[in-house]
Amino acid sequence: MIHTTIPLRCLAALIALTSVCSWAHEGGLSVQQFFGDASGGDSANLGANDVKIASGVVNNNVEEHWMLTITSANNGRLVRTVAPMSEIPYTNIHFVKTGGTLGTGLMDPSGAGKSVASGTCFFTTGLQPATSETVDYAFELRISWTADRTLVAGTYADTITITYAAHDD
Repeated sequence: MIHTTIPLRCLAALIALTSVCSWAHEGGLSVQQFFGDASGGDSANLGANDVKIASGVVNNNVEEHWMLTITSANNGRLVRTVAPMSEIPYTNIHFVKTGGTLGTGLMDPSGAGKSVASGTCFFTTGLQPATSETVDYAFELRISWTADRTLVAGTYADTITITYAAHDD
């Protein structure tokens, strides 16, 4: 589980790069959490594009496909953690490949954007069998949101859960 927070101070504030946690799972996925773009100069009030919230690496030698299930506790919204309550809707999570090799015959999920407005989305490599293994397939999950100058300063958060499943059915 990854808890993502974003500080919102003023219109000109940068989003702080905060690493809340990282973990590795022996089943073929390792994940690291990030938030913000310290070099981009975006603030939550001004909106942001393609802000990295997590990165991971998949290694999979199962013949069939693999899938990542992404769950947003706040249904695609960064919610202010104290009163007065306000929120930043982002609703879509984008999957971006950053390195490694996808197994031959699998469908590359890179470039896909999925809605998490219902709380969950899936990134899959299709249903075709692989003829080679997936090796060090690195990816990032990114979100964007539109400008909202009515937001109250504070910390906005969502909890993102990433579940990896290799399918050999």
